[in-house]
Amino acid sequence: MSEVGFISHTRHNHLFTQMPEVHAALIGAAATAFLMVLSNISNRRERDIREIFNRINQLEKAVSRIEGQNR
Repeated sequence: MSEVGFISHTRHNHLFTQMPEVHAALIGAAATAFLMVLSNISNRRERDIREIFNRINQLEKAVSRIEGQNR
């Protein structure tokens, strides 16, 4: 085997043996990104629900005031 072929083959083997670690890192990064997106969506939904209830509460108070004035 030529020296260039040996170096190339050795480099290939080294990269191939490192692949499980790279795959694990990529899977971990993807899972983390997915959970962050899911958390952000959940937080946004909770914030929107609180805002809706807050607005409904304000409307109920306004209706009560208007009904109190009309009596």
